[in-house]
Amino acid sequence: MIEQNHQNLEAVLESRATLVEDYFRLTRQQVSYLSQDDMIVRATKSFTQAYETLTRDIERPTGAESEVHAELLAFYAEELRGQADVQDQDRNEGLLQSKLPRSDVGQLAQWSTWSRTQMKLTQETNYSARPTNQSTKMSIATTIQNSITF
Repeated sequence: MIEQNHQNLEAVLESRATLVEDYFRLTRQQVSYLSQDDMIVRATKSFTQAYETLTRDIERPTGAESEVHAELLAFYAEELRGQADVQDQDRNEGLLQSKLPRSDVGQLAQWSTWSRTQMKLTQETNYSARPTNQSTKMSIATTIQNSITF
């Protein structure tokens, strides 16, 4: 019985190892393929340049004391308010901070996406910039997190 369990465990481990190796092999192949495509290389360079000049182009102060930082924290605090598993204040604060990008430029990019979404919602609804529908709020949070993660 113990020998059978040991063999089963070895088979599972070998299978998992093969899956991990295949994943990394495929990722290496994709990176190699994309790095040979001139369009991808040019787009990556352009994105990097745009990202580096974002703070100058938007002309908003950044950092822990900035309006950008405060608005992003307020947005995430509103998102976390209704979650039962995040009622502890210390955990909540840690979770809020973990949602924010580490760099000032990343925060600015996330804030820019959030503020454009808020403006669009305001134009569509013709009332408060803060959405009141929970599914709309979750959709905004998902859009922000999926579109800009630094």
